[in-house]
Amino acid sequence: STQSTGDSKKPSMASINAEQCNKRVARLHAAWQADPSTWNADALALVAGEGDEDAVFSKISTVQLYFFGYEIPNTIMVLTKSTLFVLSSAKKIKIIGAAFEGREASASPAIQLLTSNKEDANAQNFETIIAAIKESSIEGKVRLGGFQKEQPKGDMCSKWLAAVGSVEPEMIEISTSFAEVLYKNCLLYTSDAADEEDSVDLGGRRIIKKKKT
Repeated sequence: STQSTGDSKKPSMASINAEQCNKRVARLHAAWQADPSTWNADALALVAGEGDEDAVFSKISTVQLYFFGYEIPNTIMVLTKSTLFVLSSAKKIKIIGAAFEGREASASPAIQLLTSNKEDANAQNFETIIAAIKESSIEGKVRLGGFQKEQPKGDMCSKWLAAVGSVEPEMIEISTSFAEVLYKNCLLYTSDAADEEDSVDLGGRRIIKKKKT
């Protein structure tokens, strides 16, 4: 079943478990930084395209469920050595941002939330993220980790891929490295582990999506 953020009569705002979200973001960042030779990437690009409720679970869906407890379509997350950038619509950024309110200034990684801008087709947002990716690179060579076999759909994702392609990054597959983090630190479950704190629910679709009018 799919859980949306509300219905036509009584709309409601999705709520992310802030403590769990912050802990998991920090855990993934720490695992990556502790063993960079295994990941072999200077930055991680976690790109979710337009949602498809009939599609099977993707690796990016698993990342989003791990962080937020929801699938969040049309959302770009890029993790650099110092910062997690999140680019999405104003509504989704509001929901995601609530999970990071009160976060300590010294917490790592820093969080930078970017609201999608249709006026410039996200050119400035992409420029901000790509500049940070370049800063994380070694000797000007960009190694960009991600789930290379997945092809995110949608206009924003297409423009992102074109923009980041301009720096000619070496694309690195991170599926194995991410799976090790996931399996060491949480359970994948449908219902058996529903009461466990460190678990990712794959039993029902929880998707934050644009409300149909």
